[in-house]
Amino acid sequence: MIEELKKILNEKKHFLLGYSGGLDSTVLLHLLLKLKKKINIYFRVIHINHQLNIDANSWSQHCKKECQKYNIPIIIKKVFIDVKKNNIEAESRFIRYQTIYKYLQPKEIILTAHNLNDQCETFLLALKRGSGPKGLSSMAIHKKNANIIHIRPLLNIDRTTIEKWAKKNKLKWIEDNSNSDTYYDRNFLRKKIIPILQERWPFFIENCVRSAKICSEQETALNYFSKSILKKKCYLTVH
Repeated sequence: MIEELKKILNEKKHFLLGYSGGLDSTVLLHLLLKLKKKINIYFRVIHINHQLNIDANSWSQHCKKECQKYNIPIIIKKVFIDVKKNNIEAESRFIRYQTIYKYLQPKEIILTAHNLNDQCETFLLALKRGSGPKGLSSMAIHKKNANIIHIRPLLNIDRTTIEKWAKKNKLKWIEDNSNSDTYYDRNFLRKKIIPILQERWPFFIENCVRSAKICSEQETALNYFSKSILKKKCYLTVH
């Protein structure tokens, strides 16, 4: 996993890691610490306290202590989420990223710890919404929007592999009890739907991710050829 991380980051040096204290972001934090011993990288951590869980403040303290232990600079920010909104998950995600963008320094690249299972869930949520190829493309390992670069180094690694690595390295992480609440769409898919599909079709997650990749490639090709056609039309119009 260390070599794969090194390959994905590809000579980049400055990072801001989104750190919830959960399994995935804890593993990514420790992978970065191990990578730092091999190459010169610099990273800070940002922890967003959504104030939606009774244990939210203790999670912030856990993250603070972990970062202090390894001398990692950490930003802890409390945000307000309007629980009256229809989609709390989307609202939380929007406010979380707006906060991250606010504290992102010019040279820094955002790192988040989304994994293969997250990608499958995102694909199914897009399918539920009736999305086209763009939505079904789901998440990209590398994403660039204006001057902001966002990398998801664990996106091709399944949750089981990540947990095995964490246990092997005796890591401590937060277990968010709200992850078991199937009121939320993502948790409903994770707990109720995907296990049944996987039992029937063991490669279901990998095939969903493959479909997302195909959609992404089609969307990229469509955009490329559309721009090419528009350029030709503009040229012919001018001349």
